[in-house]
Amino acid sequence: MPRLDGFRAVGILLVLIGHTLTFSLRLSPQWGAVGGGGVILFFALSGFLITSLLCNEEARHGMIDVFSFYRDRVLRIFPAFFFLLAVTSLLMALKLVLNVPWYSVGVCALFLRNIFGRGDSLTHIWTLSLEQQFYAFWPLLIRAVKCRFALPWAVGGVLLVTLWRTIAILLQLWSYENGRFYVRPDFRIDSILIGCCLALVLYRPFDAGRAAYRRLLERCARLAHPAWVLPAFVGWTVSTCNSVAVRPYFVTVQMALAGLLLLNVVLCPESIWARWLSHPWLRQIGRYSYSIYLWQQIFLVEKAPDWGWVRIFPFDLGAACLAGIASYYLIERPFLGWKKKLRERSMPAPVLKESSI
Repeated sequence: MPRLDGFRAVGILLVLIGHTLTFSLRLSPQWGAVGGGGVILFFALSGFLITSLLCNEEARHGMIDVFSFYRDRVLRIFPAFFFLLAVTSLLMALKLVLNVPWYSVGVCALFLRNIFGRGDSLTHIWTLSLEQQFYAFWPLLIRAVKCRFALPWAVGGVLLVTLWRTIAILLQLWSYENGRFYVRPDFRIDSILIGCCLALVLYRPFDAGRAAYRRLLERCARLAHPAWVLPAFVGWTVSTCNSVAVRPYFVTVQMALAGLLLLNVVLCPESIWARWLSHPWLRQIGRYSYSIYLWQQIFLVEKAPDWGWVRIFPFDLGAACLAGIASYYLIERPFLGWKKKLRERSMPAPVLKESSI
């Protein structure tokens, strides 16, 4: 699905826009929430893609090769990530990064940044930590219960986490300002599970009722048109991020709207929105998105110490994108090629086909 690369591009563009408006142009801090909206899109898409691939692998080979999954995950995530940590450590040694204590580098390396650590230059690693924590157990659960029986687990997980977050915020069990409700796994894995739910709903065989069920899903997807869902998503994110009254439901509404956007993208491939997302330029931005996300924080969010023009708009935005693109070609893409070769040697790679959903 080429349009999913475009969907990933929308996510990274929202992150760049939010961070640029808030930290480079010094506009209202509420615009920073736009970046959080981009992160929600990343989470939903990640859950959908990973779960779809796991289900396709089970359908084609009768089982899920968990070892191969973790090997592929390491080759996909670790090289560019640990390259960032190495460069950041060098900058810390040269006193060019001052806000990150050394123990936080170790916390990030263990993918625990959503629980411990501090320092704006590596704050965004909480998202990778959350994903790694989630995928430490999700493939094992899918393998144990089988894909066709996994939907109740995913739906139950969404409901439990959403309910727990809502109750904890309403009862003020912790301070909302310390960010716990936004980054901790027990409060946020529903953002990934919503994409998992979508993949499992589309995967489940419905035998004689499958055609009617498919038509119902497509009708729902057409109703979830981006012409209203995307403005609603951005509007809700910007207008309510500082509202005390909606705190218990802020992420939940974001998550639901992100799921509707993804549903439309997946099931309406001929729409103008899907064709726009399939544009070669957007697809290329989507391919760069992981590396750009890793590098944007150190240029766009952190402004001390003074690096001269490199941390001044628009040069900071250009530097973030160039650093990400360089990381993609020098680090990320070679390891992706290696991952593909290893997968081909072990078994035919699972392919996400339109016909499978």
